[in-house]
Amino acid sequence: MTSISFKALRIAVANVLNGFGGLNGYPKLPNTVNLPAAVVVPSAGQFYVFDTTLERGTDDVKLTILLLVSTALTENAQDQLDDFLPGGANNIKALLEGNLNGQVEYLTVDVVQDWSLHMVAGAQYFGIQILCSIGVEPAS
Repeated sequence: MTSISFKALRIAVANVLNGFGGLNGYPKLPNTVNLPAAVVVPSAGQFYVFDTTLERGTDDVKLTILLLVSTALTENAQDQLDDFLPGGANNIKALLEGNLNGQVEYLTVDVVQDWSLHMVAGAQYFGIQILCSIGVEPAS
């Protein structure tokens, strides 16, 4: 494993998500959102914890993926979100936990929350938050 910057980590996660189930992956909050979208942002509160193992072995990062599927809460939008959850046709947990090998020490999808409307780029979108924990080799 090699070290990865915080910016490069967000880009790597967005790249894995881009195209999956038709998603448009964004490594930061965009000015314009093309749906369906997966926007990778730092989690609320502490999102980067240094030196969590002995001798600077690992830093822990918390990222949130805003998974946005519609501008309104509709039955179709709810079905779209279901497809991205475990058991759905496009299980994001399985995708993320198996696709950053070599770039990170580990990546776990910890929580899915806030099945609601979210404000992004001055507009309201229906979606969920997916909270991830990632272990990275400290960047110099």
